[in-house]
Amino acid sequence: MKFLLFILLSLNLYAHQSSLALMNMEVKEKNILGSYKLALKDAQVLVNLDSNFDGRVTWKEVKEQESSLANRIQTHLSVKNKDEVCSLSLNPVKLDELNSNTYLHFGFLAQCQEPIKRLDLSYSLLFNQDSLHKAYANIQANGLSHNILLTETQLKASVDLKETSLWSTFVEFVKQGIIHIFIGIDHILFLVALLLPSVLFLRQGRWAANTSFKTTLFNVLKIVTAFTVAHSITLTLTILGFISLPSWIIESFIAFSVVLAALNNFTGTIEKRLWMLVFAFGLIHGMGFASVLMDLELEKSVLALSLLGFNLGVELGQVAIVGLLVPMIYLFRNQKWYVPLLLYGGSLLIVLMGSLWLVERVSEGLGV
Repeated sequence: MKFLLFILLSLNLYAHQSSLALMNMEVKEKNILGSYKLALKDAQVLVNLDSNFDGRVTWKEVKEQESSLANRIQTHLSVKNKDEVCSLSLNPVKLDELNSNTYLHFGFLAQCQEPIKRLDLSYSLLFNQDSLHKAYANIQANGLSHNILLTETQLKASVDLKETSLWSTFVEFVKQGIIHIFIGIDHILFLVALLLPSVLFLRQGRWAANTSFKTTLFNVLKIVTAFTVAHSITLTLTILGFISLPSWIIESFIAFSVVLAALNNFTGTIEKRLWMLVFAFGLIHGMGFASVLMDLELEKSVLALSLLGFNLGVELGQVAIVGLLVPMIYLFRNQKWYVPLLLYGGSLLIVLMGSLWLVERVSEGLGV
């Protein structure tokens, strides 16, 4: 029981979207005008903003910790012009609302001695507290837009301000799409719940093993195609602003889809038209994928390229998961323990995990 609880709590931790800091910079000769935005919940990890422990953070409490936060940012954020460290000064903190989240907004000025030709950016804030934390930087210079992402494994980045950045932007978002699908445990468990019975069929109300790989492959293709088409539609529509729902509603429906997909494995009630259910829930998952890009406030000039790269990355990650899982479960489908242990046992674990997410996300959304 303790081991099961450990698994559930571990999965719950990684189901949440990692924290994200946002930076915008405009290079003007020797100076950089910029802004740094940190989610209020992430700032709370660094310093205790709720000084009276009443469960709410007021503007007065933010101002009381402003200098402490500013010092931490200046310590962990460095801007260089080649080998020269540029001086960094922060403006007074402001509040920003972005996708239903509150951000602390620090404007800043970086001053260098020489005209900036190559910008070297170093960032190390919050990684000790959250290994999944990321910092996205959009840099405008000489009419070009450069986009970089700093993570625990990539604390530094160099940008040649004379080079075009379209290809590097595309590659970066392909990478982020792959990473997102692999750290999105709720998306992975949804796929796993759907794939576990793909090597089986119902015979007189009981699960039996498929006799050919062709049948299994057809089942998998229906599931993957329905999911891919659906989430690509809503990912695009959400990014373009045609669809907008509160994030807690989207995340709650994603959790519900995980529970329902796993519960179906016990009865096989939805078998022949499972792809329709997958398509419907895929629309919800697409809006969940979109939240990652929405938070970045992408420039219109790179929006289409970023969207294409991110979606491609998600698909590549999904193909990798399917490619690893399906051959393994096909190999074991005839074993006596497959249905009771993998199908039923695995589905039970997924139901428990999805239910935990559902309760947590609904409670958070309703403020309970």
